[in-house]
Amino acid sequence: MTDTFSCDYCRGTIETATDAALIVGVHRRVDPGDWGDDPDELASGEQLVFRYCSRQHLGAHMERVPLPPVRIDESISAGAMLGCAVAVLVGAAVLALTVYGAVQLWQDVLQR
Repeated sequence: MTDTFSCDYCRGTIETATDAALIVGVHRRVDPGDWGDDPDELASGEQLVFRYCSRQHLGAHMERVPLPPVRIDESISAGAMLGCAVAVLVGAAVLALTVYGAVQLWQDVLQR
């Protein structure tokens, strides 16, 4: 049983046995330190895979059709949430102590 693949540009069946068939991998959102690595070893970022039946369809698709939008992971980890909570508590404590100190200083100035 052979798998059939369709061209991402024309949706026609790709003849995988020919030299015209192409699989193109696009990497984006790659960490700055990974830019010099072998593309097969990239761990960061997002990889998109496109299949084309010819070089002409690859060129036409990349020229006319924009890449899909970047998927942003909007989930917040428990560690990040805890860090934010600690930062808010420290900020609130500093603000409270500042206000308390200012009130005490003002009362001392008024009593003299």
